[in-house]
Amino acid sequence: MDVLPDLSAGACRNVPDPDVFFPEDGDEVGAARAKRICAGCPVRSACLAYALATDEPHGIAGGLDPEERGTLARRTTATRTPVGTSVTAVLSQVDEALRRVREHAANRSRTAAQQPPAPAAQHAAGPVVTEVPTGGGQ
Repeated sequence: MDVLPDLSAGACRNVPDPDVFFPEDGDEVGAARAKRICAGCPVRSACLAYALATDEPHGIAGGLDPEERGTLARRTTATRTPVGTSVTAVLSQVDEALRRVREHAANRSRTAAQQPPAPAAQHAAGPVVTEVPTGGGQ
């Protein structure tokens, strides 16, 4: 791809800190945050196609990290599937995965809200004495 596609309508344009799209290695929370932004982007397909065509080695682009883009590129090459077709299929899978993650988080929040508070832990030295003996029997 020789020409940069028009990405001016990208959801990333409204993000105050563009570093969100370049999370540290292993920062799954940061990567998920960037991918959520990409999930609703109107130019996500064009962004991903450009990242694939240029073999972009860094950051989240089109909702995928470099490893995911590499997997998609290898799959596209192996099956000789046109990139546009693979991009659409992968974006559908990404959308479904994000939906499942959001659903799982919502279920965990509901479950946590429904559980009674945990009882106070027993003191390691034994039971708590509530009455003090008066020494009246000597």
